[in-house]
Formats: sequence, C-alpha cells, structure tokens
Amino acid sequence: MNEATPSQILVVRLGSIGDVLLATPLVRVLHRRYPAARLRFLVKAAYADLVRHNPCVDEVLTWPAGEEPGRGAFVLSRAARELAGRIRAGGALWAVDLQASPRSRAFLTLLRPQRRFVYRKDYL
Repeated sequence: MNEATPSQILVVRLGSIGDVLLATPLVRVLHRRYPAARLRFLVKAAYADLVRHNPCVDEVLTWPAGEEPGRGAFVLSRAARELAGRIRAGGALWAVDLQASPRSRAFLTLLRPQRRFVYRKDYL
C-alpha cells in the first residue's frame, strides 16, 4: 500500500458520549472508501463500548490513564508512548484527530502518521 491507500487508519476521539457517537458516520465513510485499511478507534475506556460493536471498526484502543500536563507541553505517560509504538508497527498510518486537544496533538506527533487530519474547532 502507498500513501494513497493506508494500511491502517486511526480515529482519535477520546471522550464525550455524544462526540464519540457523532464520529460514527465518519468511520462508516472511511471504511467504505478504504476497505483494505485496518480501522482503529482510540477512545477513553469509559466510552469504548460505544464503538466496540461497530462493524466498521476493526479495533478499539483505549487511552491509557496517568498522563499529566507538563510545563508548556503535554507529557505523555509511558503507557501512551508504548501504545504509539504498537500503532506505528501496524504499517502505513493515517490519523484522524477529532479531539484536537493538546493531548491528542502530542500523541499524533509521537505517532508520526503519513497523513494527519485534524478537526478544527476554531473556525466556528
């Protein structure tokens, strides 16, 4: 697969019940457009069941607890860094950041996806 056809797509929406559910149409479109890509959804553990049985999602990943904000930057926990390594090992990665928070931006920087799509909240 090349950059036009990712081997995996990660959708990041860590929390808020309504926001996680509102990501469902996007997941469906990504699954239809890139059926060969492994579609992973990263969410806080409390919301994992909202997407666990979605037939378009191949794997639900849960956000590890324990990270703390640092001085001027977000410091990710060791577990978050290990999760990033596992995701990177899955092949060519596209990431869709629906969270658009300091935490998710730090995580995607660590991931170094081939393509990154970020929901911009500031245009409203």
